Amino acid sequence: MTMRPICCLAMFLICSVAAYALEVKGFEPDRTITYKRVGETELTLDVFLPPGHKSSDRRPAIVFFFGGGWNGGSPSQFYPHCQYLASRGMVAMSAEYRVKSRHETTPRECVKDGKSALRWIRRHAAELGIDPDKVAAGGGSAGGHVAAATATTKGFNEAGEDLSVSCRPNALVLFNPVYDNGPTGYGYDRVKDYWEEISPLHNIDKNTPPTVVFLGTQDKLIPVATAKKYKQLMADEGLRCDLHLYEGQAHGFFNLRNREYYNKTVIEADRFLASLGYLEGEPTVHAQSREEAYPFGPQLRVLAQDVVSPDYQEIVWGMFTTGLAAEWKRVATPDNYVSFTQEHGGLEQIRADAALKAAYENRKQVADGFVALMRQAYERKQTSPDFTSEQVRELLATARQERVASEIIEAVVIEPVLPAPGAERQWPCFRGPTGQGIALEPEFPLTWSRTENVLWKIELSGRGNSSPVIWDDRLFLTSASKDGKTRELFCFSRSRGKLQWQRAAPTPETIERIIRKNSYASSTPVTDGERVIAFFGNSGFVCYDMEGELQWKQHVGNFTTMHGPATSPVLYRDKIIFIQDQNRGESVFVALDKQTGAVLWQHDRREAMGWANPVIVRVADQDELIYNGSFHIKGYHPDTGRELWSLAGPTKEAIPTIVTGGGLIYSASGRNGAILALRPGGRGDITQTHLRWLHERGGPHVPSPAYHNGRLYLVSDTGVAMCLDATNGALIWQERLKGRFSMSPIVAGDKIILINEKGLAYILQAGDRLSILAQNDLGEETLATPAVLGGRIYIRTASHLYCIGES
Repeated sequence: MTMRPICCLAMFLICSVAAYALEVKGFEPDRTITYKRVGETELTLDVFLPPGHKSSDRRPAIVFFFGGGWNGGSPSQFYPHCQYLASRGMVAMSAEYRVKSRHETTPRECVKDGKSALRWIRRHAAELGIDPDKVAAGGGSAGGHVAAATATTKGFNEAGEDLSVSCRPNALVLFNPVYDNGPTGYGYDRVKDYWEEISPLHNIDKNTPPTVVFLGTQDKLIPVATAKKYKQLMADEGLRCDLHLYEGQAHGFFNLRNREYYNKTVIEADRFLASLGYLEGEPTVHAQSREEAYPFGPQLRVLAQDVVSPDYQEIVWGMFTTGLAAEWKRVATPDNYVSFTQEHGGLEQIRADAALKAAYENRKQVADGFVALMRQAYERKQTSPDFTSEQVRELLATARQERVASEIIEAVVIEPVLPAPGAERQWPCFRGPTGQGIALEPEFPLTWSRTENVLWKIELSGRGNSSPVIWDDRLFLTSASKDGKTRELFCFSRSRGKLQWQRAAPTPETIERIIRKNSYASSTPVTDGERVIAFFGNSGFVCYDMEGELQWKQHVGNFTTMHGPATSPVLYRDKIIFIQDQNRGESVFVALDKQTGAVLWQHDRREAMGWANPVIVRVADQDELIYNGSFHIKGYHPDTGRELWSLAGPTKEAIPTIVTGGGLIYSASGRNGAILALRPGGRGDITQTHLRWLHERGGPHVPSPAYHNGRLYLVSDTGVAMCLDATNGALIWQERLKGRFSMSPIVAGDKIILINEKGLAYILQAGDRLSILAQNDLGEETLATPAVLGGRIYIRTASHLYCIGES
């Protein structure tokens, strides 16, 4: 394991200690007993006793070992598990053991302490009131390793201990255990001198006890293949190993803060122990916890996860201050601790009720932790936060409940206007024939990698963020040199991936200033099957026929907007329509003749920051060009460019493209900005008359929304995915995905394709809960939105163009 993952894990564990301390208020052990002394260090067992327990009993027992990478952690992690199992009749214990952060020890000492704990428990079985032949061991992550190692490894015994007392547990209950310490497993760098002796996977024998394992399929530390191999090796010895996999769950998913999966895993652990005769009857639910009584809403739950997530911390560290200025406002969830206080009659009433008090403190801890994380991010940039404690509290107190529509409206028919006849069978522009990110041919492979289901792969020269566009067997893509002096349009054979031709745009007289994620070839071309038109910023427009013959070129000005130009043109009948708002120069709103490049009309737009693409739809009996701009959405007549209507609501710096569906128009804008829906058909200022519903915050900065079957799907730049009821704006689910996102979601049938900036693709099942069907990793920077056509996906990465299809 490299130093960076170890550091990230250490930070995660440090944050997790605080999170667990918060979680386990109300879970107090009945006794704390010292089981071992090493120098001045005392190691203890926190003991939870069943109701009415007596020392004369012979109860089954279990001892848990906390996780923390052998570096840190706390016995309190398993207090909830202990209290539950005690309520079911077991003596349940959570053990302290030596770790690097507190004792400067190695994994060797962790295992020694685990074995010492098991021996001490058996030696004192009579006074503990337990059956020495029914002692299970459990643990999570590195604690799972300790538990498994007590059952499998031969050495690692503390000097002077009575080895006639067995340290081997009678059963194992393991939560994402790091039980492969080999060269490709976890922690090899720390145990490489003795990995074969300490790795449970490599020490299974016929005496290994029956085992149950709980693992999330998206665990970054423990591959599913490792768990399956462990299970197979157990089976080869004729031993029992139950493996429970939880789709889409990451490392540590079983802890109490993830109530759903805590319950699921505890129920299965209960059933496993019952099958061994340790418990009787069906699993029960212990006294209602504060989270069950006052559960977090989806936004607060994701925020709580982010507070202790090293992945999210890495995202925050990479933000500009403009991003942080919006990000900190995520603290104002609808159920934050201030609004919770208001809802429940004030602090005096909350303090008088233990459940309310605990729920309040839980919410406050999340908010305080998140604000502290934001302050750290500002400090890393050597600047002061743009918010004060008073501003945070004011925002929490005025956290706006989202304006969700309730009344039923009569739907107005909205249909996309295709860029050319026959376009429904092609992928002719950004986000497909409708511009809505909908693949009209929904079949595609669910799984791929750099080699699996790759029909062809092209190494690309230069750099670009534009998407591929397709007409029949021609695939077009733009690219530019690093210095922006060379900007080119490429034509490839779609079926074979062979270069057909490449053409250079005019050399620009001046070079735009671009942001680090932008490129000099970020605009996606558009084609009608007779010609392909590409925009190259200060190089202007170029139009070629399908064989690569230049038809025309047109310069539309120099672009001085912050971050550089990036919007794409759209085709409408005989026109190329293009909008590029600028905050440091004149905004451009122009229509060109697609056959000659001549200017057909041109209008002023106010100076603003924006990079959205316009869309053209038919509303009732009239075509409208709709543009998602900073502060206003506007509708225009595409034949003339004349403004038809305007609605205030988007935030500054709009990038996502408008989508439509179910008779409504949907907009997302800005960093953590507004998401809203409006009714079509208005004229003039329709802000007060046509706004259907509004989420004041939560919108993505770059990725556009996607509409499917009455649901609106969005993913933020920072990886927060959500599903809204498109008719009224109600939040259906919100979850975090790994990494940052720039591409816009693609809907293919009943599936949704998302690819993060590191090339990790998520295939989601559309529906009212997050369901991840597959994850496929290309391991290359991916900012462009893919094309999906004819059962294939065309993915542009920083260095390659992939054609993904069934091999």
